[in-house]
Amino acid sequence: MTENQKEELALFFKAMHQELYTLAYIRLQDAFLAEDAVQRAFEIACFKPDQLLSSPKPKGWLVKTLIHVIHQMQRNKHNDRILFEENQKSNGPLFDDPAEHMDLDILYGDLVDTKEYQLMKDIALENKSYQEAAKEARITRDAYKKRVERARKFLKEKIKEK
Repeated sequence: MTENQKEELALFFKAMHQELYTLAYIRLQDAFLAEDAVQRAFEIACFKPDQLLSSPKPKGWLVKTLIHVIHQMQRNKHNDRILFEENQKSNGPLFDDPAEHMDLDILYGDLVDTKEYQLMKDIALENKSYQEAAKEARITRDAYKKRVERARKFLKEKIKEK
């Protein structure tokens, strides 16, 4: 990325951040998730500055990118929930009334490393944003996302084995 592109992206960030954040918040209903989505959209813009800056409607390009990011976040959250539900079905409930007594740590905690499982649980079940959860774990957002992805992959493999 050239210096000129960096400057133009910085101007776009300043000009569009609030508008994109508002759109993301309306769709996600969570301040931390909305901020994550906006950050991810600008991260994509940084990887594709030529596409953004050569677009006839760069603001529209950013909005479309944000909407794609939001949909991906929603799909990931939905897929994580399905993954946990599939594991529960294959293992069967531990209690007569799982909604009342289920301890997810007992059901799934042994499938992945305890720290990795907790990271994934924070995102998938406790509806925390990557930014919020990473702050609590005292690691960077990107490191947190990588660890969750590894845990997700490992959990899928373990479920397939059963």
